[in-house]
Amino acid sequence: MVDAERDRLREGLRTWGRRAVGSIWRRQAQGEPLSGEEERIARILREHSEYATAWEAGAGSPDGAGPEGVNPFLHVQIHAIVEGQIASGHPREVREAVERLEAGGATPHEAIHAAGKVLTVELHRALQEQRPFDTDAYGRSLRGLGGESR
Repeated sequence: MVDAERDRLREGLRTWGRRAVGSIWRRQAQGEPLSGEEERIARILREHSEYATAWEAGAGSPDGAGPEGVNPFLHVQIHAIVEGQIASGHPREVREAVERLEAGGATPHEAIHAAGKVLTVELHRALQEQRPFDTDAYGRSLRGLGGESR
């Protein structure tokens, strides 16, 4: 894939994701019915109310619109992915890591964010090295969260 094509694809995905988030935010605020997955996303958005101006702006929100230059859309997408992994039980190390962190005193939200940081590191490596996501490395890193590495 050439750089221009990759950039167009990236921009299209970025715009689509932000429009979807903006739509879910507006619809939940207006009390409109949401699907199960949309309701989960709406709950995550409400848990991250510090980014409310970004949710309201949707696709028009600039990158780094959150505190400390955080991309709020990527932040909640990672949060949603981790929750989905916990719900599905795959990979099992996600649930195990979150449970260890919570047993050690982390809130569920903090534990999900810690697992999300591990996911983000592995995603970044895969993108930088232009290789498939390394599920084994992800699992190893998760096993190191909240206790001794196994």
